[in-house]
Order: sequence, then structure tokens, then C-alpha cells
Amino acid sequence: MLLAAGGGLPIVTYASGAAEAAALQADARLAGRKIETLRFDLVDDDAATSLGEAAARFRPTHLYYFATPRIFARRREPFDDKLFERFAAFYVGGFARVCASLGPAVQTVDVFYPSSTAIEQQPAELAEYVAAKSAGESLCRLLERQTRGLRILVRRLPRVATDQTASVVAARARDPYDVMLPIVREMQQRFRAHEG
Repeated sequence: MLLAAGGGLPIVTYASGAAEAAALQADARLAGRKIETLRFDLVDDDAATSLGEAAARFRPTHLYYFATPRIFARRREPFDDKLFERFAAFYVGGFARVCASLGPAVQTVDVFYPSSTAIEQQPAELAEYVAAKSAGESLCRLLERQTRGLRILVRRLPRVATDQTASVVAARARDPYDVMLPIVREMQQRFRAHEG
């Protein structure tokens, strides 16, 4: 909604939660804005194809990558390789496929990759998540160097109040708008700097 409020035409993707996506569209309409929605499941075999087709149709200038599995999950001590593979499928392999699928349709694109302050904090219960996010940061540096027209902004986000972080036990979490508004502004500035 933040992007739509600023005059953009966001395309919101979802793997599940079609009702929530439709509600978001309805809220945008009530505010005199527009949001497109697209069912997109990162782990589907045809995911890259469907995203490539959408990129060809909409010609996006920005991509905000928020695909994630459930972060807080049961794990085996001291390191659960299966859980790490699940995280890596989203934060490394999936991200690389998404960036590659944009290439044929879009000459330049600014991409936001949300990393995590957990990398600095190193909580033992999030070892697999931290390892996958660290690998994702490395991948972002490699992709940006190797892919013409791909500009990636990586920011380590604190815990943000979302469906992912909701819990019975109270835990401090930042407001999503407070966290994302400076990032959206930075993405716009970067885009203008390259276009102007």
C-alpha cells in the first residue's frame, strides 16, 4: 500500500492468501489507487516462467523481494541442515531465479533484498536463518557485479511486526511503515540518480 500511496503501480504477489491480496486491492481502490495482484509460488516449477511473463507485461522498474518460509520453526540442534536448505531455497536460489527471470523483459531494475539484523546478533535459535541470509547477501553482491542493469539494495532489517513475527509471547517488533518508508525513498533516489 505504501508504493500505491506514493503513486506507483505495485504488483503484489502471493503464494497463498488470495483473499488478503483481494482485500489489499479493494483498500487501494477505496483510496483512489491501484494495485495489481499475481499468484506466484516461488517453489512451483513454472514460477520463473510466470514471473518472466508478468515482467514482460508490466515492465517493472523496482522489485521488493519478500518471499519467505516460516522463520520460527522447529529445528534440530545444533544446526538443522534441512531447515537451512528450506531457507536457502527462498533467500538464495529463489532470489537468483527471480532476478534471472526479469532479465529478458527488463533492461534495468532496482531490487530490494531484505536481510536481517539477526546476522549481527547471531541468536542460536536462528542459526539456519542467519546462515541463509548471509549467503543471500553474498549472492546479491555477486549478481550485481555480474548482471548488467541489476542494482540490488541490501538492508538488514530488525524484527518487524508482520504475520511472520506474531507470537503469543510479547516480543519487540518495529512498525513496518517506519522500517520501509526510508527504504522506498532510497530506492526511488537510486532509480532517479541512474535515470537522470
